[in-house]
Amino acid sequence: MVFNDITISSGLILNNNSNFGSSWGDYDKDGYLDVFICSRGDFSNDTQNYLYHNNGDGTFTIVNDLAGIDNNHHLSFCSSFFDYNNDGWQDLYIANDKLETQNLLYKNNGDGTFTEVGEETGTNISMDGMSTTIGDYNNDGWLDIYVTNTIAGNVFLKNNGDGTFTDVASTNGTLFESAAWGAVFLDAENDTDLDLYVSGALDGTTSFLPSAFYENQGDGNYLIPSTAGFKNDTAWSFSNAIGDINNDGYPDITVLNYEPDDIFLWKNISNQNNNWLKVKLEGVISNRQGIGSWIEISIDGNKQYRYTLCGEGFLGQNSAYEFFGLGDASSIDFIKVTWLSGQVDVIINPSINSHITIIEGGELGMNENYENNLLVYPNPGKKFHIKINNFSDKMFLHVTDVSGKVLLNTSQQSSEMSIDLSDFDSGLYFLNIFNQSQILTKKLIIN
Repeated sequence: MVFNDITISSGLILNNNSNFGSSWGDYDKDGYLDVFICSRGDFSNDTQNYLYHNNGDGTFTIVNDLAGIDNNHHLSFCSSFFDYNNDGWQDLYIANDKLETQNLLYKNNGDGTFTEVGEETGTNISMDGMSTTIGDYNNDGWLDIYVTNTIAGNVFLKNNGDGTFTDVASTNGTLFESAAWGAVFLDAENDTDLDLYVSGALDGTTSFLPSAFYENQGDGNYLIPSTAGFKNDTAWSFSNAIGDINNDGYPDITVLNYEPDDIFLWKNISNQNNNWLKVKLEGVISNRQGIGSWIEISIDGNKQYRYTLCGEGFLGQNSAYEFFGLGDASSIDFIKVTWLSGQVDVIINPSINSHITIIEGGELGMNENYENNLLVYPNPGKKFHIKINNFSDKMFLHVTDVSGKVLLNTSQQSSEMSIDLSDFDSGLYFLNIFNQSQILTKKLIIN
């Protein structure tokens, strides 16, 4: 638990740059997270946005000119790496402040460069843009964008699935029309649709909203329920994020407030009758956190989608788990993960009301991977700990490569043991543990 400050050696130095948001993504799909840093300085100084490419050796390089990112002032508060056109490459959306600027959408060309497509997509809104909140609110498999604003009203950009967006905030009930900052999508009551929470800078003493919890009515339209709580949510609030503080499967909300108000922590006490699923990713070929991945679940053929982001909300970051509400469903058909590497993993009939970590390649993490009575962790790794449930006396252990060649041959005398594969090359291997009556097989990934 020792940390070193590597800011200077990494190259992430921006002197005299008025920085606000930072968003992480792997825009060139090399397995390393790149970072886009937003600046909200005024037009009187040289402050600007920067795209840093991760060189894979602990250093970063500014690539604005190479990648086609504009170097001019844009008064940018927040940005998000996401895939608006479902082509497998991470695009970049930027919320800009003041009417002198427009929001920007950079389309990833798949060759290390971007093209700004705000006008042709209908996303080039001139507004006091604060937060770029991303989610699929209508479960159609296309990512939508919610951008907070001042009294003129927030913008809810519905993805039409054809490369264009339509602002539906005024028709679906999420206009807000106050001083909005952070926002987050969440399925608060786990009823299978995404609700929306918006933080604001006013105190509720006027007719303008201090904050709003918008409940999805199940058809993409939203209402502010009178029974949701948040009655004291009247601080000068800037950002928010969701997580699960008590591991009950229901997302809780934390809110960053300006002094003298402390941070709010809103515990979710929704009716606990609905079922849920929480999914976290661990990349192997893709970046370790699985950022930029699509997660799809199916319940009786009805789909829900989540996209893993890092740094999408104004000055906030959500839990690494993706939350899915299941309603009264007692089973899940499958979980499907599409990674940035192109790897597609499918987990059939996962357990409901569970926290699942999916490792790229289709394996489950150490807390979940107990199928066939065999637990191996860490995986990926170099030194693996093995535990067998219902252990039979003396079992033989083989490690093979993908061709079936036996590389390690030993025996297991107890229900737990460790093996050191540090001398093996990185890649995919197979662990086989067997005796005359049973055989247990497990993929091993050596990193």
